Amino acid sequence: MPKENELTIRLTAKADLLTVESFFTAVNETIKVLQNVGKKILNNADQLLQWRIVKITMSSPLEMTIDSGLSIDRDTGKRIVAASVFGMKTMEESEEMPPCFDSRTVNYAKNIVRVLNESVSEIEFQTADMNSVKITPILAANADAITKKIQREHYSWTTLEGTLDYANIHEKSEFKIFDVMTDESVKCIIPEAWLEVAKQSLGRRVLISGEVKYKDDKATSIRVEKIAIIPSDEQLPQIQDFQNMNITGGLDSEEYLWRLHNAG
Repeated sequence: MPKENELTIRLTAKADLLTVESFFTAVNETIKVLQNVGKKILNNADQLLQWRIVKITMSSPLEMTIDSGLSIDRDTGKRIVAASVFGMKTMEESEEMPPCFDSRTVNYAKNIVRVLNESVSEIEFQTADMNSVKITPILAANADAITKKIQREHYSWTTLEGTLDYANIHEKSEFKIFDVMTDESVKCIIPEAWLEVAKQSLGRRVLISGEVKYKDDKATSIRVEKIAIIPSDEQLPQIQDFQNMNITGGLDSEEYLWRLHNAG
């Protein structure tokens, strides 16, 4: 059984014939998945992890166990392995983007399916805690669906106007703004620095600025960078507020305008 930061790749050959090309593709694309997931977990796009072979069995099924080596600590290696296997399992079961995956990671996982050819009948990944996933053509089909969803999404910095509301969904607090232009709710991702302002703005008309995520040209969420409360009608100046104003200094309007015109 693999150790906590190890991953075992199991390839079952057809008629005991495993080609070099199939083996290389499986290992190469797996390493790419692990590398990309590692960058997400470490929040470092430049981090290069060194994966090493710790065990290999040549009989069918071929089993190769790798670990994260000395490039990172064992606990982080365990998290990367677990997230990678969980992500591929998610892709086998749904068309949703797995946590710690991006479009490139999805494509690398899809490439592993190519190994299921004339020489390989089964591919399986297994972690130390016995979590495992068998790769099938379903993963490739779901990868295509995920990619199409990503292509329909885009981001733009803008300002939304509407009423700020609050909900408790699955025991998780969530703010939403009801856009006056579309009458649709848009999820607000609010940083800690703006939480108090958001709470004070609940039920009020606001202007919220930030990066908006669109799906099929419909705003679905906004990563909030600024909140401005719009004054209510009662807070705006009223007509009676101007009735007793004296801007002419006691002059009638004609003389006041004549003096302005001829001043200087």
